[in-house]
Amino acid sequence: MSIEIKRRAAAYDKAKQKGLRSHNTDEALFWLCVAATSAWRYPFDRWCDPEIDDALRRLASHLEAGNERIQPEPGKLVHLTSYLGEGGGQVEAILLWCEQVGGDVISSEWESSDQVLPKNLSVLKQHFYLCPSELGPEQRVEWLFQKLRVLRPAKTVLHIKPNDVVSLTASLMYRNASAAKICFYDHIDSIYWLGSTLVDSVIEIRPVGAVIARTLRRIAPAKISLAPLTSRARNSPDVTRYSLGIPSPATVSLTVAAYYKMTPDGHWDYAETINRLLDRNPGHYHIVVGDGTAADERLLFRKLKRDRVCLLGKRTDIDALVRASDFVIESFPLMGGLFRLDTMREGKPIVAVVHPRWPAIFDTGVFPDGYPLVARSNEEVERYSKSMIENAEWRDELGRCLKNHYVQNFSETAVTRAMKEALLGRPFEIPDWPLVYDANWFSLMLNPSRCDIQGIVNWVAARLCYAPPNLSNRFRYWKRYLTAALQNRLQVH
Repeated sequence: MSIEIKRRAAAYDKAKQKGLRSHNTDEALFWLCVAATSAWRYPFDRWCDPEIDDALRRLASHLEAGNERIQPEPGKLVHLTSYLGEGGGQVEAILLWCEQVGGDVISSEWESSDQVLPKNLSVLKQHFYLCPSELGPEQRVEWLFQKLRVLRPAKTVLHIKPNDVVSLTASLMYRNASAAKICFYDHIDSIYWLGSTLVDSVIEIRPVGAVIARTLRRIAPAKISLAPLTSRARNSPDVTRYSLGIPSPATVSLTVAAYYKMTPDGHWDYAETINRLLDRNPGHYHIVVGDGTAADERLLFRKLKRDRVCLLGKRTDIDALVRASDFVIESFPLMGGLFRLDTMREGKPIVAVVHPRWPAIFDTGVFPDGYPLVARSNEEVERYSKSMIENAEWRDELGRCLKNHYVQNFSETAVTRAMKEALLGRPFEIPDWPLVYDANWFSLMLNPSRCDIQGIVNWVAARLCYAPPNLSNRFRYWKRYLTAALQNRLQVH
């Protein structure tokens, strides 16, 4: 194990022990959140933590209001989430669940509602409840519990971030009072998350996620179900190449991803690969749709050649842009599983990627057997893209193949059926696959920052979510955590 991974593990343990030893509920929730944020943002080969789970279980029992018994409404669902901000795969998944199986949505998000309610949520008929921004940790738990108490779901479906100790504790309180089931929807299955020993069932979105849940999180196979993603219909107006400044005879490729997913990692270099592809194919154009910080966008734009690259920023009409393109090139070193389905739905071929050192993170289980355009290097991305540029007939054939495969296996009809079966607890027959995993590489690829930077970022993330509302208390917590961050920097070797 590298020195950096040891630093991260030690920083995590320091924060966790503070939470476990605390006799104050606000302080315990705060420090347990800090620990979980650390393991999530700065991985070090930890996939779950039964000790924190047990601490949350004890907190839920301690906070439970008397001996009140709640009678759940049969068949009713509530989706409990950490975030309802615009964009992203998590929000898309919540929209999909609400559209296909119904249910209300409660968010523990700390920002005010006018900042976090995405416009596309207005298309749904379900009710949405957002936790007030001025509440502290224990107050948040109580607020969420009271919402569940009023709604009386028979099952809470957790679409939460790996550090959301508040949603987990509130769900446990409600289960204690009602015997309702807690189902975890595992939309980020390749990193650490809390609650694996607390929930009644887990719904994975891909077969590899089920393998990870059984092998690395030690979840009983009988608790694991599978409900794959699908691509929601957007029905966006067509986008013409003329409107993008692209001549009609040109071939066009498209990438859609958060900008950080295109950061070089020593094996992959997205910008240089696209540059070489454009240099060697002068009639080809490339479109990039992305989201992220302005600094990340400027950095990517400087690296890519300007003349035949259309950097469009954040867009919601992904379906129209896919239709306007000839084929898709996935982002790398990290790709997005939902975008694969968006592309397959429109019947366009995909130059896909898989990292040879951690293939499981890229295996979304959506491609038909033997799909020929799965690249393992920059050179293969370029070679496969060149074959798409030069052979229109093959492009069309692959596009039809992917669309047919999508309709048969990932259409809304197929996925809705899988969701309903998963909610009923139908176990998934987990394949017996080995997991090739290099903890040092994977941890440093996701976030190369050292523990001193980790402390500052983790402090900001945690105090935004769970710092007590009183200003003097906030300063007390911030000072304490900064002290711990400096101690980690000086003492962890």
